[in-house]
Amino acid sequence: MGTSTGSNDYSASNLLANITKQQYANYQSMYQPIENQQIAFATDPNQPMAAAQRAGAQAGNAFQAQQQGLTKQLQGQGIALTPTMKASMDRKNQVAKSLATDSAMNHAAQSTYDTQTSVLTGAPSSTAIGNPATISQTL
Repeated sequence: MGTSTGSNDYSASNLLANITKQQYANYQSMYQPIENQQIAFATDPNQPMAAAQRAGAQAGNAFQAQQQGLTKQLQGQGIALTPTMKASMDRKNQVAKSLATDSAMNHAAQSTYDTQTSVLTGAPSSTAIGNPATISQTL
């Protein structure tokens, strides 16, 4: 019987070393790029503002679609608003749109900030501590 040579060494420590090397190579090719993306997201100070802007735009689009639907509904029913009624309805809709847009922007910014904090600290976002100024204060 012979002894093991370097190329055919199947000792437990060499097998473990080879498995560890393979696992690390798998980590580098599979998980490290995802971690790098998460780190880039979590450390980007522009992410909360970008999320807020997207949410504000979506809320504005929703109100515009709702307003168009209401106008078509009134026309379909043969209802014509007086200029005073239209102005009153427009003011009411503008206030509601502003409130909804600000709320959507604040929630999106806070949620993004919480997610960033969670990624960086490993804490669940519901327990993240710290809060930058709300987005409407920075606009």
